Amino acid sequence: MPNPSLLLVGPIIVSAIVLLIRRWNIAASIIGAIAVWIFAASILLLAPNQTTISEIGSGSLWTLLGYTFVYQDFISIALAFIYIIIGFVFLLTLVVPQDDSFVGISLLILPPLTASLIMEPFSVGAIFFIIVGSVSAVLIQGRRPGSTLGSFRHLTLIILAVPLD
Repeated sequence: MPNPSLLLVGPIIVSAIVLLIRRWNIAASIIGAIAVWIFAASILLLAPNQTTISEIGSGSLWTLLGYTFVYQDFISIALAFIYIIIGFVFLLTLVVPQDDSFVGISLLILPPLTASLIMEPFSVGAIFFIIVGSVSAVLIQGRRPGSTLGSFRHLTLIILAVPLD
């Protein structure tokens, strides 16, 4: 993988495709599962070039808009694990029906989650973690305008969980 742009832009493109075909829940779930498993395979099989920096440790570094993305082995394993689990969740939507935009919005959670794990310094990555919390609150809310308590509690706990460095 030459840079993390595959993980930061790829799920957004797949999400746009899935949101276009969201009326067909089976196709959207299968396309979402296959896409996240391809991303997980690219994380595990296409190892980035290793460089050594004394301050950060061993891993690959990229910069975007002056911020550094650190892609280390334990982060790649954690990201692959998250992507594989989300693929199984998408397949579970075939058995347990969800809202028609569930797969598309779940795919939109993956890029900021990836950025929050690989962004240095962590205070900037924490901003992406708050974005993950707000998008997942929208996912919890669904299309039920009257029941906001669960999503509001979730968003509050996510914001309180972010460390203030």
